[in-house]
Amino acid sequence: MLVPGLPDVLSIRMGEPRIRIAGSGAICPIGTGVAQIWAAVRAGISRTAFSSLHGRVVEPFKMALIPDEVLTALPPELLSSALTPSQRRMLSLSAHALKEALAEPPAAPTPLFVGLPETPRTRRVVGDEQWMEFLIRSLEPSIDKDNSRVFSSGRAAVFEALKAACETLRAGRCTTALVGGVDTFYDAGHRYSDSPALGEGVANAIASMRAQWGQTRSAAQVVFAAMNGEAFGAKAWGVAQLRHNDVISSEAMIEHPADCFGDLGAALGAMMLVLADASLVLSHRDPPAIAWAESDRGVCGCAWLDVDQSLS
Repeated sequence: MLVPGLPDVLSIRMGEPRIRIAGSGAICPIGTGVAQIWAAVRAGISRTAFSSLHGRVVEPFKMALIPDEVLTALPPELLSSALTPSQRRMLSLSAHALKEALAEPPAAPTPLFVGLPETPRTRRVVGDEQWMEFLIRSLEPSIDKDNSRVFSSGRAAVFEALKAACETLRAGRCTTALVGGVDTFYDAGHRYSDSPALGEGVANAIASMRAQWGQTRSAAQVVFAAMNGEAFGAKAWGVAQLRHNDVISSEAMIEHPADCFGDLGAALGAMMLVLADASLVLSHRDPPAIAWAESDRGVCGCAWLDVDQSLS
């Protein structure tokens, strides 16, 4: 997702002033671009099937996977590096989405703020910061390395990345910023805490967002929820909806497209943002909208999206 810009009429409120989305890109099991993915979500298409991965039992895992043949080929030096297979796959996924987002390249090198999985799922030599360097190297000279940052906090990482991008924009260190998230689940699943799950994360994230801008003029009419089929996300959204029923319409449409493409991990929050963008810009859903995501280790984030009527 490239911010800010002029062509679109969609804005995101992460505290004042607003930022503007200039372009976006995505890839997942049901599509190789934002438009195709959003069309597949609206059609209810699913790519979930048995995979080649097995757990402790004989039956294979059900997963939604992107075919290898559509992934961006990596330079030979990256293939011969100390990257794990999962890290190489994330580089290919990132390059594909960034190419779409940068269809109209910015005039100057742009900083990149990217969300990654919460913890290493396999033993590896290359850490997240170094992984980012590999990604930037494959995209130079488009990326401003000095102001780029990585956020290893899972599904909600994109909201941390978006906040940091806003701060960098407001500080005048750049005029555009790239924000995104990437993950792959060619590894086991996971939970990391023994503490009681009270389901307050999303509600607290919305409360924090509201503290920045006060009351809204109208309630959200659509919610892009990063629920993955597990009870944790549904519980968190239930608490949030009860606590913030003044800014979330009781008739709001709930979009949870993980039904179509599965749990995208650290890319799930970013996918909620780009699909919310597409749904409002194309007038498929009524504004305003909320997009949210919750990570396994407790990080939660949300954004309020609306159409700027002055540009209509």
